[in-house]
Amino acid sequence: MIRLLPLLLLASSTSWAEEGTTCPSGATELHLEARAERAIANDTLHARLVIEREGSEPAALAEEVNRLANAAMQAARAETALKLTSGGYSTQPVYAPKSRAIDHWRVRHELMLSSADFPAAMRFVARQQEGMGLDGLWFGVSPAARAETETQLMREAAQALKARAEALRQTLEVPRVQLRRIDLNTQGAPRMMMRAAMLAEADGMPPLEVGAGESTVAVQASGTACLLP
Repeated sequence: MIRLLPLLLLASSTSWAEEGTTCPSGATELHLEARAERAIANDTLHARLVIEREGSEPAALAEEVNRLANAAMQAARAETALKLTSGGYSTQPVYAPKSRAIDHWRVRHELMLSSADFPAAMRFVARQQEGMGLDGLWFGVSPAARAETETQLMREAAQALKARAEALRQTLEVPRVQLRRIDLNTQGAPRMMMRAAMLAEADGMPPLEVGAGESTVAVQASGTACLLP
């Protein structure tokens, strides 16, 4: 949350000046809300790859999982457009259905992939299918693009709140209105695309092409207005 304190809107001017944080005696206090939003193109692909092995020897399972993870890390480092990081890692016993005895072990390692180069990322995912599975794939907006859009929307939301305060002043025919407090909240979420299916590159066929779509970035503005006699 970003809080701006305070703003003053005069009837004869669009300038802003500092005031206190509460309405003075004799003023009418109102709560106002405004929203600004924009759909922007998703520019980053995210994928969660999972290496999972089961067997009777946990040490041997861990060795195989680690070998596959290290190979994937090395392959990703060779491509500057890709960023691959380690996620969750677990070694768990799997119990027999009718007893509490350990039947075998399961080792699981998650790898998180992100890239602005969609074709390169999809090729990498397809090449890893022999050793791991794709647990989720989605698209989102990069931090830089989101921050730039949010800055623009903050201005728009604040201006919309200011316009509503001025409209109320004119409708109620009072000399001036003060915006004593504005709260700005940003909103937005990545777009989920697919889950639990590997993007095959079998028999020389290229990996599946996907559409990144758009994400909606929004800023919600709320504030307290004082109608002054």
